[in-house]
Amino acid sequence: MDNRTLTPREVLDAFPDEAREMVHRELIRNKADLGFYQDAMISICDAHNNGDYNDMTAMFLLKVHAMFVPQHLVKNIKRLTLLKKLMSPHQKKHKFLASDVKHIPIETLHTWLSARKSAHRLVALCPFHDEKTPSFHIFLKQNKFHCFGCTAKGDVIDFVSRLHGLSFIQSINYLARS
Repeated sequence: MDNRTLTPREVLDAFPDEAREMVHRELIRNKADLGFYQDAMISICDAHNNGDYNDMTAMFLLKVHAMFVPQHLVKNIKRLTLLKKLMSPHQKKHKFLASDVKHIPIETLHTWLSARKSAHRLVALCPFHDEKTPSFHIFLKQNKFHCFGCTAKGDVIDFVSRLHGLSFIQSINYLARS
C-alpha cells in the first residue's frame, strides 16, 4: 500500500461534500475572527469622520492597529478562498493568478535534507545541484529562496518551475492544486 500523504486536491476529489462543508465553515469562522479587528478599524475611521481625531492621529491609530492583526488569519482566509475556488463547479474555467498561490510557503513543497531553521530563514541542501554543505536559503517572511552555490533565486512560482521543469502557467496551476 502507498504510504504517501494525500495532497489537498486529492482530499477534495475524494471527499467533495465533506470538504466543501468544512472549507465553508472554516472560512466563516476565520472571517468572523478577523471581523473584530476590522470593526475596531472602522470605529477609528468613524471617530475621524466625526472630528474626534485629526488625519495624523487617525492614520497613526490605524497603522498601530493593523500591526496587531493576526497574520495567520489572513493567510488562512487566502488559503480557504483558494480551496473554495477549486471546489466550484466552474473550476475548470477559472484562471488562477500568481497572487492566488504566492502565499504558499516554499518550505512545504519539498523534503529538505540537512535543514537548519533560524528565526527568519531555513538553510538546506539545494535541490537544484549536488552539494555537501547547505547553501540553499529560504527567507521565510518574504517566501523567497536563494542558493549561494548555483545562484538560483526567486519566489514560490520560480521554485516549482525550476524543481519540476514547468512553465509559469503550469507552475501556478500546480501550486493551486497542491
